[in-house]
Amino acid sequence: MAMDILGLKKHTIAWFQAELPNNLYYHGLHHTLDVLQAAEMYAKMEQISEEGMLLVQAGALLHDAGFTKTYFKNEPVGAELAGEVLPKFGFSERQIAIVQRMIMATALPQSPQSQLDQILCDADLDYLGRDDFYAVAHTLKREWADYGLIKNLREWYEQQVRFFEMHRFHTASAQNLRNEQKKRYIAEMYELLGITSPVA
Repeated sequence: MAMDILGLKKHTIAWFQAELPNNLYYHGLHHTLDVLQAAEMYAKMEQISEEGMLLVQAGALLHDAGFTKTYFKNEPVGAELAGEVLPKFGFSERQIAIVQRMIMATALPQSPQSQLDQILCDADLDYLGRDDFYAVAHTLKREWADYGLIKNLREWYEQQVRFFEMHRFHTASAQNLRNEQKKRYIAEMYELLGITSPVA
């Protein structure tokens, strides 16, 4: 049985619509579909195999499956759920293990070991170097406020600056496409905080 990525996509959309919490303003179904699109783009740019493309698509669809059960430390839960779901769509044990490793690699700080891991990690945080960064970041700020992770706007920007400085895009494709814009956002956030940017 071949990997049925369209069946998996249809299943995942229905599953997430039914079971993801309503206050996942960032980590909702829209994020999963955005990551899928970015993952497909980077997979093409990195010229991976046909099987690799299907595995990256599966990883993108399921990388946030753990949010259906828990908000914190969701990646191990997501990997476990992927192990339950993927056999129904023609994925072999070897292929499932690859997808599970990709999901685990997206846990922060990201720890990609393979090219497929790198593609999914870059797709997951693609917005950091995109034109829609501030709009997307606002949804994450709102979500974090709901889950008690930030108290005020300054704390949010301080956390974002720390995160930006820790984060690295892994594939050459993402580095070439997103790094320059990302540097500009760091400089802008330093300015908002009234701190001299080391990136300028």
